[in-house]
Amino acid sequence: MSVVVGGNPVGSMAPPAGMAAGVRAGASRPGGLVLALMVAVGLAFVAVFFRWLDKQFGWHGFSATKVDDWGHAFIVPLMNWGYWCFYTS
Repeated sequence: MSVVVGGNPVGSMAPPAGMAAGVRAGASRPGGLVLALMVAVGLAFVAVFFRWLDKQFGWHGFSATKVDDWGHAFIVPLMNWGYWCFYTS
């Protein structure tokens, strides 16, 4: 005797009955509130660290004028992005 849950036998790899193939349960795009909160957090980050960001990345900032000492501020984010792209694909 097998147990049936959601129209499929327990242990079955098939999606639950009524769910289209290729659609994950709970997968959706973020709503307007989530996007608004993400933008607010990003703006708050820039507001809190504005002086530091300006000193580092401004036209006359440390990273632009002292590349031998502060150049890693440009390179490390690019390396992290490449690592993320390589291992998430």
